[in-house]
Amino acid sequence: MVITGSVVATKEHDISGMAEQISGFLSKVTGATCTATISVRAVNADNGEILAAEQASERSYDKSPLACGRDATEKATRKLAGTLQARLLATWSKQLDSGSRLTLTVAGVDTLGLLNALVATIKQEIRGVKEVQQRRFSGGAADLDVTMQGSAQDFASALEEKTIKGRHVEVIGLSANTVDLRLVR
Repeated sequence: MVITGSVVATKEHDISGMAEQISGFLSKVTGATCTATISVRAVNADNGEILAAEQASERSYDKSPLACGRDATEKATRKLAGTLQARLLATWSKQLDSGSRLTLTVAGVDTLGLLNALVATIKQEIRGVKEVQQRRFSGGAADLDVTMQGSAQDFASALEEKTIKGRHVEVIGLSANTVDLRLVR
């Protein structure tokens, strides 16, 4: 997972020359009010899926405009951390319930018939598979999205035991959300 984002802190008002009564004496007050806005996006590094996007804003006052901006930024960060964590946990929980998405890259797919046989094998013979979507088929290679319950490791191990139209499945790459295969005679 990669988290990217931005923060903007702006000074809204200078408070200078206002009088304040402290212990019966008048005193000149100086300072600034600031607002900080933080926007972040959590992205699955394997497939580019946006897992969560959040934004938070907070205001602050301080005698120093620099300290004011820093304080507003800290407040917004604390506020954002809680909402981002809750959103990520909800997303991951939903993915566990509905299945995770694997990106499958397959080399050695010479014909559409071979690709269709591979998709049918995945749908019918690999436990936990809910859906298979073809994204690309060109030049002897194909990209598929597979929605399934279970891990990429389990999926790859089960598929590597299969033979599709006389071709063996070799797993040549594996990560948490991607599986790279090659079909060989």
